[in-house]
Amino acid sequence: AQKARLVTLADRLVEQRTAMMAGDPHAALRGLVAGNSFDRAGAEALLMAKTDQLRAGGPAVIAAFGDFYDGLTPEQQAQVRAFAER
Repeated sequence: AQKARLVTLADRLVEQRTAMMAGDPHAALRGLVAGNSFDRAGAEALLMAKTDQLRAGGPAVIAAFGDFYDGLTPEQQAQVRAFAER
């Protein structure tokens, strides 16, 4: 059961990363500096789009991590906490 929850967590993280990296980030940056001045409105739109993607996928990542962590033994939870402190 732990392995299945870990796989679900990994899947949610990959989905979130894929959504955040969608498109060509280099092309987006080039577009912001293509003119004589920095495209502030374009940068704001890009920021809002990425923020919306985080908001949309974030709850699934949080739920998957919670399910995974809560299914661990106390000893395993202690290992996760120790890893997080590094």
